[in-house]
Amino acid sequence: SRAMAEALAEAALPAMPACATVSEALELAEHRFTLLKFFPASASGGLSWLKAASAPIPHIRFCPTGGIDAG
Repeated sequence: SRAMAEALAEAALPAMPACATVSEALELAEHRFTLLKFFPASASGGLSWLKAASAPIPHIRFCPTGGIDAG
């Protein structure tokens, strides 16, 4: 939520908030988060989503979780 993002941005501790859409990633980037958890990765588009999203927002890195394996 927006309130959670604001609280995390103000906290003096490391945090990796989650997103499932580009809009959510952009909103979190407005709070200066550059590393985001992509969840649920498999159900949200997996590697195809990551490739497509990374093109317009290369300054954001993603840690995909949820349905992701070594394959």
